[in-house]
Amino acid sequence: MNLIIRIANLTIGITNLTHRIAILTVGLTHLTYHTANVVDCFAFHE
Repeated sequence: MNLIIRIANLTIGITNLTHRIAILTVGLTHLTYHTANVVDCFAFHE
């Protein structure tokens, strides 16, 4: 019974980690995209 609970906890932990990494990746992508847009604005509209 303890083993099943451990496996369940491990699965939940991995799921949470994956979720956090996904959110982080999306956040970084948005940040990169916005930074590129700002650079474009400054580079081409001076």
